Amino acid sequence: MKSVSYVSAEQGLAKMREKNPELFKGSTLPYNPLGPALTVQPKRGEDTEKIANQLTPLPHGVHDVNYGKKTAHKLLTAAKVIDIFFVLAVIVLLVSSTLLIGNTIRLAIFSRRREIEVMKLVGATNWFVRGPFMLEGIITGLVGSVAAIILLLLGKEIALPRIMPHVIRASDIHALPFELTALIVLAVGLILGGAGAGLTIRRFLQV
Repeated sequence: MKSVSYVSAEQGLAKMREKNPELFKGSTLPYNPLGPALTVQPKRGEDTEKIANQLTPLPHGVHDVNYGKKTAHKLLTAAKVIDIFFVLAVIVLLVSSTLLIGNTIRLAIFSRRREIEVMKLVGATNWFVRGPFMLEGIITGLVGSVAAIILLLLGKEIALPRIMPHVIRASDIHALPFELTALIVLAVGLILGGAGAGLTIRRFLQV
């Protein structure tokens, strides 16, 4: 468990009044029907049902354990589907980016294939020939990474502040620092650029 917080009957009633003000219009409660409660926050969403099962049978003084079983299952299922979707999307984008960079380098190599053949015939090593094309691939990956970082920055500064308040209101949700994300994007772009160019030129080095 991540945390356990005590909620008094008065605090519970105040929270219910805040979430459902329509229930309190035009009437006053003769007494507070709520009792004190403990709010348990798990470290992972998958642990919610496990924690609830550990409290069965109910300890002395506990009237009920409510964790929204159906809602929790729906949210966890949706989260798994989203995770799988994004993993597949990342794989597809990585493959397509590598192929795109490789195709760009392939066109450049094809236009200079005679120069490559001459260089090989006079004794140039594979790395001597491969170097300029790998540098071109790295520069292509760098340009794409910088463009992606600029788009991320614009989204972070302009779009995100307008979208997040309407989607998620939780205050304990954290993400990777933007600087670290930018470094990861930059590193992946450089690696894909160099790898795409290096793999593409291999077939042209067999003279």
